[in-house]
Amino acid sequence: MKEIETHSWERLRAEPLFELRRAGRYLVAELKGAHHVISTSVRHGGWAEHVGWLVNHQSCEGTAHVDRHHVVTEGGMEAYHDRVCEEVNLPSEHTAVMGTA
Repeated sequence: MKEIETHSWERLRAEPLFELRRAGRYLVAELKGAHHVISTSVRHGGWAEHVGWLVNHQSCEGTAHVDRHHVVTEGGMEAYHDRVCEEVNLPSEHTAVMGTA
């Protein structure tokens, strides 16, 4: 967990089908059991049955976000998906990532 090492995870909700937690700019839903997931994630977008985590993250600030914009665009969207998963210590092959501003 590179970027969020200094943050601790706050558990927001625990339900039989999912657990929701937050740290810094990241919101993670861990799916319990099999789910049918429909997402616009650059990887696993559309219909997927193998996704175990949903990640929403604040990908930029309203102003002065030049450094983060460079991180988002430097390797392309698939590389950024992998980087976000690495930052929250989740497997990119089983995670749907969505960014918000």
